[in-house]
Amino acid sequence: MSIQDFVFQLSKKVQEKHSIKIARSHIYELIAVSKGYKSYNALIAQNIILNAEYRQNFKREHFNSDDIQQALLKKLQILLKSDLSEKSYKDITQTIHTELLLLKLDVINLRSIREELSYIDFQNGLISSYTDEDQGNEFEDDFDFEYEQDVNFAEIGRNLDHIKNYAEERQSSDACAVMAGYYRYLANQIAPYGKQGSNFGAKWSNTKYKYIQTEESKKNKLLFEEYTQQAEFFEAKSKMQPINLNEILTDQYYESDNYSKGNTEFYEKLIYLCKKGDIDAIGLYLYEHYYKNENDAWVYVYLAQLCGLDFTKSDLRAYNAYTGEEYDDYGPIEVRGREAIDLPKLDTEKDQLAKKLAQELFDKL
Repeated sequence: MSIQDFVFQLSKKVQEKHSIKIARSHIYELIAVSKGYKSYNALIAQNIILNAEYRQNFKREHFNSDDIQQALLKKLQILLKSDLSEKSYKDITQTIHTELLLLKLDVINLRSIREELSYIDFQNGLISSYTDEDQGNEFEDDFDFEYEQDVNFAEIGRNLDHIKNYAEERQSSDACAVMAGYYRYLANQIAPYGKQGSNFGAKWSNTKYKYIQTEESKKNKLLFEEYTQQAEFFEAKSKMQPINLNEILTDQYYESDNYSKGNTEFYEKLIYLCKKGDIDAIGLYLYEHYYKNENDAWVYVYLAQLCGLDFTKSDLRAYNAYTGEEYDDYGPIEVRGREAIDLPKLDTEKDQLAKKLAQELFDKL
């Protein structure tokens, strides 16, 4: 069945059982809430829905039913804005919750795939893609993988048109990054160690002591260049909206002490992540002094606090230098962690402004 069919049937069931009309748009919003998203727009921004299935039972262990039902109840009250009794709201929510537990969505989770792609080195050996039998597409299975490399490139290839549509028509940075990653993968299948480290199928000559180009190797080089150009095309569309530090801490960053200093593009990418509440990015921003003034620095200190981490407090722990385990008063000691950020205090007015700006950023997350 399609998700549209499910929404129609659920809307009809609620009306018949509880004598109240509920808009289909409201059902879509409740589906999103049940999957952990704030809105349906947020859900489809990160996921391509391939299919919807109405099941006879569900995997109860994958759900914290009480939390989900409370979230659904709260959302339903906001959507309906009705003077229904608390009991009526709870009864309607129970009906909707039960039906949503039976809804299985097969999706391409673009955000999850992009996250995995950010950890792959496409020039460090041949990359293999696990089979469809290794992957469940349901939302509840998104993070159950136990593989070193969790991207199903075969599935991406089958749904390339859907992903490309998201990249082009919806201007989805996640879809662009997935497209780029797929073309990097295709290039890797031809040249596992990149352009300089691969032979493209050339034959080694024991008499000339070098690789001899063949028709096959020449075709492979052209194909490699084509895939690389496609990857670079989509990377250009998503590079200013990175998903994590892995996407911006390139080889150039590690190989040059001055690469990021004064680099406007790097700074804008880092700030983008900081505004998204990326704790690792905020830590880099603060400890490596990428901030332009103390006012800006305190904004992100306060944002990190709202996200659950306080950079004004040290987080140092003792470990056994030999075993790496927590120190138990035996053996050589090693201290790891981070020290509290050393920033001058702001005056009252500037401090209040920094907290206000941090709260505004947090509210957008």
